[in-house]
Amino acid sequence: MSSFALVVNPVSGKGAARRAAQQAARHLRDQGLVVEIHETEGPGEATEWVRTHQEEFSAVVAIGGDGTLREVIEGLDGNRTVGLVPTGTANVVSRDLRIPRTTKKAVRILAEGHTRHLDMGTVNGRPFLAMVGVGFDGAIVKALSDVRCGPISMASYIGPGLRTFRNYQPQELRVEVDSQPLEHAIYGIIVSNTRNYGGVFSVTPGASLDDGWLDFHAQSRFGKRALLRYAMAAALRRETSRRLSSYGRGRRFSVTSDSPVAVQVDGDTFGTTPIDIELVQSRVRILVPDRRITMRTSHESNASPGN
Repeated sequence: MSSFALVVNPVSGKGAARRAAQQAARHLRDQGLVVEIHETEGPGEATEWVRTHQEEFSAVVAIGGDGTLREVIEGLDGNRTVGLVPTGTANVVSRDLRIPRTTKKAVRILAEGHTRHLDMGTVNGRPFLAMVGVGFDGAIVKALSDVRCGPISMASYIGPGLRTFRNYQPQELRVEVDSQPLEHAIYGIIVSNTRNYGGVFSVTPGASLDDGWLDFHAQSRFGKRALLRYAMAAALRRETSRRLSSYGRGRRFSVTSDSPVAVQVDGDTFGTTPIDIELVQSRVRILVPDRRITMRTSHESNASPGN
């Protein structure tokens, strides 16, 4: 009999995660499945609980945002299965995987049992599934972390974002990709495993969770005008001008700087440079929608009414 551990971040979604866990447990138990709910008590606690209890369950399900999923994956052995019920702010990974935000639909995916092997990255030995940002976006996440008390929403970023926009002093970065230095000046870089970034935005529109690469967007200019252009391109899900940015792929990255520069990982603050990033291929086995259904749905939604 299949069994699920639901690992819940109780502050995710202003309490939505706790409600989603109760609803998910009811749906799974109605199908005769064994369910245990564990609510985390603080950052990092999910990882330790999963390391201790993972062998008791067929799958461990993260109920929360991208940070909760990252903590669960950090505790899982490579041969274990993870599930996701998204209740976070950005839900970057679930958007890439087409996992619905509706709890009932997300739970149906868990019960159906279709899996997909995803790549993941490590930054200074710690796992991530979505992205690492160094520079301006790392500074925004740090500014939010400094004033955060409890759940957040997209609106929570406005104040810290405006303050960072006014006051940020860029530092030039030294970046190596697969041991080859990027020769031009770089003032910020995002290394991403996902197409989506911060919810509806995209800074690496060609990225994929299982293509064996990490994509990067390196910012070659800095200033208020350049930042506005980066933001507009991300909102339109397009690449910026090559005069402003460079794009590429790699499997190993090194980012250093003369002075410490803020780093964010999957939307959480992660200290400062220097950092080393590496790809780990096909490391994560995750429960996902049936690809035949999602491909058909995508095709139908793109078809014109007359077809």
